[in-house]
Amino acid sequence: MIFPFVTADSEYVPGENVKVEIQVKSTNTWHNVVSGINGSLKLCTREEQNISHIRFTIQDEYPKSSSSIVPSTYNAFNEMMNAASKKVLPDSKLTTNRNDHLYNDLLALLRSNNLGWEYGTHNIAGKSFVNKLTSLLYYLDDKHQTLKLRSLKIPTFFLQLPLYQQNTYYKNGSHHKTTLKRKDLEFYADKLEECILEPWASKLCWNQVVTASLELCSVARTYANYLETVNQHMQRIQLASAPARSPENNSNLEIRTPCAKNAIKEIYLPIAEHIKDTSEYEIISLEEFLPENKEKRFFYLSNLTIDSTIMLYRYHHGNYLGTLNFIWKILEDFELRDDTKNAQAIIRTQSLLPQFFIQYMRRYMFAKYSLITKIILSVLRYLYHDLVGDSSAVDNSYSAEVDQRLRTMLELGDPEICIDMCKNNGFKGTKFDEFWNEMESYFSENLLSVHERRHSNILYLPSFISVRDLRESIVERLENKHNEHPLSNNCLVPSDRWISYQFCPKNNWYKASTQYTGRFQIKYMVQTRQLRKSHIDVHYCQAIFKYIQQFASKCRQYTCLIFADDKHKVPIGEEVPTSTGVRNKKSATLKQTELSASDHDFTKLSITSSVSLFTKIPEDLTQSFYVGQVYIALKDTTFQASSALRHATEFYDSIEQHYYNADSLPEIIILYTDGGPDHRCNFGSVQVSLISLFLNGDFDLVIAARTAPFHSWANPAERIMSILNLGFQNVALQREQMSEESEFIFQKLQTLDAIHPELDKSITTMNQLLKRNLYQDFVMKYNRHNCKVCRKVRMPYDDFQSLSFIPDPDHWKTDHYKEFEIIYGKPTLERFRPSAMNITIDDEIGEKRPGQFVNTKIRRTITCEYCGKMRCIYSNIALTNNEEIKLQTTLDGLYYSCGSQLLPEDHELSEHLSIRLNLTCDSPIESTYFSWRLKRFDICYWCGESIDLIEPSDTLKNEWKTIYPLCSFCKNNGKTWHKRAPKKFNQLSSTEESSKTNTTNKKQKT
Repeated sequence: MIFPFVTADSEYVPGENVKVEIQVKSTNTWHNVVSGINGSLKLCTREEQNISHIRFTIQDEYPKSSSSIVPSTYNAFNEMMNAASKKVLPDSKLTTNRNDHLYNDLLALLRSNNLGWEYGTHNIAGKSFVNKLTSLLYYLDDKHQTLKLRSLKIPTFFLQLPLYQQNTYYKNGSHHKTTLKRKDLEFYADKLEECILEPWASKLCWNQVVTASLELCSVARTYANYLETVNQHMQRIQLASAPARSPENNSNLEIRTPCAKNAIKEIYLPIAEHIKDTSEYEIISLEEFLPENKEKRFFYLSNLTIDSTIMLYRYHHGNYLGTLNFIWKILEDFELRDDTKNAQAIIRTQSLLPQFFIQYMRRYMFAKYSLITKIILSVLRYLYHDLVGDSSAVDNSYSAEVDQRLRTMLELGDPEICIDMCKNNGFKGTKFDEFWNEMESYFSENLLSVHERRHSNILYLPSFISVRDLRESIVERLENKHNEHPLSNNCLVPSDRWISYQFCPKNNWYKASTQYTGRFQIKYMVQTRQLRKSHIDVHYCQAIFKYIQQFASKCRQYTCLIFADDKHKVPIGEEVPTSTGVRNKKSATLKQTELSASDHDFTKLSITSSVSLFTKIPEDLTQSFYVGQVYIALKDTTFQASSALRHATEFYDSIEQHYYNADSLPEIIILYTDGGPDHRCNFGSVQVSLISLFLNGDFDLVIAARTAPFHSWANPAERIMSILNLGFQNVALQREQMSEESEFIFQKLQTLDAIHPELDKSITTMNQLLKRNLYQDFVMKYNRHNCKVCRKVRMPYDDFQSLSFIPDPDHWKTDHYKEFEIIYGKPTLERFRPSAMNITIDDEIGEKRPGQFVNTKIRRTITCEYCGKMRCIYSNIALTNNEEIKLQTTLDGLYYSCGSQLLPEDHELSEHLSIRLNLTCDSPIESTYFSWRLKRFDICYWCGESIDLIEPSDTLKNEWKTIYPLCSFCKNNGKTWHKRAPKKFNQLSSTEESSKTNTTNKKQKT
């Protein structure tokens, strides 16, 4: 077919002599084809046609003598035919795991039996067969003993594998041992049988391998059928309405004849003496007479013989519960025995047997009756055991103890079994009786509330937000009753603490409940609104707060200590009055008046109240720091946002008002806040506001400190919030109408983010601070006469010279920091701040979840609320859609800070998700983020900003493989490019090296 195509355009006349030559790939030699133009290559396989060129030579005539023909010593066609008849095995694999090791051993086993496939099919049919066989053998590798228990064995042909000859397995690692599953066994057997049905398997040489493979498939299918049978049997048991075992099917009854009295063995003497004192057909349990050892127990029951005729009843529970054994004495004479009494004894014995019901029945009963009424689990569990007679054990010892107490209470049926010892507490005098009687009259007149989730005879007091308010109201009632203002000494009034002890305790299990008398069956409760979340720097910040107190006491004559915080936003209604959100309690109003307000969860406008507590500084720490004057500033949240500069202005106004009658303002100001965005000491806006306050007030020293993250409750200013609730109680607010133009614009703006751009703002900046820490800021005068910023020091010179910054807590003993007097005046650093230390928590996580902190395990990122840097969230497995939704719901209500735990330990995703705990707000971006395949954009390695990134120089690119991004701001602050993996260059050749040396010498001479 090739030759006519080549000579289509030539003048060649068919029939002339043609010489045919071929050239094999990668060679330069031409070989003659013996048959010439009549030769055919159809018999060659595709791989054996290893021909690169064919050359046709048209000859005028054949050579006249055969002697001139050179005999061919090498025939390519014959060589290709010989190669096609050889048997070839698939290529071996690189041994990277134990599965590949088994694959290569199987190839060696086939090679030792001179087996293989034709060239061309060895990497298709052959490779597929070996892979399927390897998969099934590897799945059954460490389960040989399990198969032997079911009389199943691996075929002898495969036991010739090297490791099986050494009585070891290919699965010899410490990985998790898997169990055999029916679906997997059937899957591997099906795939292997598909390969055996191919034509090559019908050849006689493959008979031994095919037979062994079919036997292996039969072993897998037999065990799969066994698993299916067991599974169906267990499902029938679990779905059955009765237990799997019952006395009708699993009990045994036998008669033991007597022996001579002197022939009784010593081990049977106790039971022989005991049964002698019992009457016929009286049931005796053998549990207390049986030995502990199971082997001895077997021989005891097998040889049980005494001097009386006995009936032995045995019931086998199955599984680990063992066998119960009972005996009763019967008459020796068969004719005198009473079959009726014997049957009654059997029935009585069966009634003594514990009953065990399946879990399906228990779950069905719990699900059914829990819908009827809200009942606690312990009571429902008792009802189930009592009605059904189930003897199953409870899940844990705590539940068993609760069930035992509940059983005692229900069996006795006495509601007074639990005695309230509170009635024995307290003072038994009568001097406060008039006050108690008036209080009881007040409670009778006012309907008290009952907790919606509790069923008890204890009421709850919602009318007053404090005991002091209650006491003042009762005193006012007594004054009006006796027409005495103020109340005379004849009517004594108890203290607030003693009044609170007359109620029922909030929690009967607390030790403080022993102080309550329970005179009034009323609980006084305050809703807890401050959830406390742990942070690693709690102890560190507590030490700072203690240092601040000691410093303030040391310099109390020059110092003003201020505790400040913002209360929650008070909503303002637009079209209707909206409740302030404080717990609404009963208040006096006209009979015809309806006291109501709207209760919107989302409003555009709100009021923010800023609280400042000017503390009266005591002389030492033994006295209270919670006495002083409180100043409150109300701001419109929309138009007067709580910013750092606004707080500084409020502080200065409050300081001037507080020291209005003083000769001058204090020289030292100490501010202690909760560390929100408007008070965080390491924020630039906060630092600028502190400098502004420092300069405007001409203070010698300004100190600002804050609590640990999520610990605003530790701020003493939080104690003022409950007093503010008195003013916000039963209050509803509504804004006034604005102009039509303003109303039109305001209606289009729905959020603060949309409203704020419409406002005019002015920003003031300042650059220099003397000292800055994460939890503290200090601004102090230079005490230089020529300073153009600071004024002259107002304190006495000697006292000012002795001033030092409040030291950073320094580690002293285990879990303790040094005392203030020891380190005051000495230079300290934040090296012992836990969040800044190189903790090894990440190493512990890495041991539990190896290989997790890599770029391929990043699932998403989270932003720190304080520094704004992105941190990576890792997981060894990809999250499902439901898990993604649960995680997003959790993160929406989470305020994350660097170094804190991502999820609580009881969260269902806490075992899968991890985040680095040794990070701080000073730590750079994780290097794994930059190689994350889902990375959205480049950010600065040091600050995390995505703007003003600088392009590295060509020199850096030529020297380093990886260069992390850097922004202009960080570069101006002294940061440099973070680099990794320097490039390695080959050594110069001798010519290049000599040329370079000559050039260098010329430069040196020049």
